[in-house]
Amino acid sequence: MCRRAFEKLVEKALERLPGEFRRFEDSGDLPPIIALYQGPLEEDFPDRGELAREVEITLVHELAHFMGFDEDAVREFGYE
Repeated sequence: MCRRAFEKLVEKALERLPGEFRRFEDSGDLPPIIALYQGPLEEDFPDRGELAREVEITLVHELAHFMGFDEDAVREFGYE
């Protein structure tokens, strides 16, 4: 998959984020960057639908850690 197609998957995942993950303030403690590694994700999830879901799950988990949520809070939003 080309980089632009992968970026579109990420953009769609961002649009589906629960509201709590959209409303956070920059604490200044961590850089506001989340890295999603396209190669390993594509390798582990060759099916495009599964890849899209895993991109969303990975994005939510990384945002949750950035915001201080624990794994239980992430599961409450339906992300395992």
